[in-house]
Amino acid sequence: MLDIGLDDLFAVDAVPLGAEDTIDSHDPAEGDDILAPEQSRRLSELFDLRDRRPLTEVEQVELNALVAAWGRAVNERGIHELAVRRGVPVEQMQAEVLADVERALAWWQEAQADPA
Repeated sequence: MLDIGLDDLFAVDAVPLGAEDTIDSHDPAEGDDILAPEQSRRLSELFDLRDRRPLTEVEQVELNALVAAWGRAVNERGIHELAVRRGVPVEQMQAEVLADVERALAWWQEAQADPA
């Protein structure tokens, strides 16, 4: 059996958490301006609507697009914050993250080809 840790697949940047960094201290109103206000409002509306009834095909496509945009923005923000913490250019951090993903994908494809 392979003994693989997360640091073998990804660049792990462990940072000690302070009291202000706990889940309980997170205020969603602070800094969660990932999407434009109208996009955030529409995303919330679509999630609420989905809880009441099945979405139409058009609504589902719109929801998928908004979730994808949110995911890209969160990823970009995370890469930027990591670059700042490490003191490297954002472009370098993007390249490092991409290289880590490519290594993980290659490992996964190899593991799938030969599960032993």
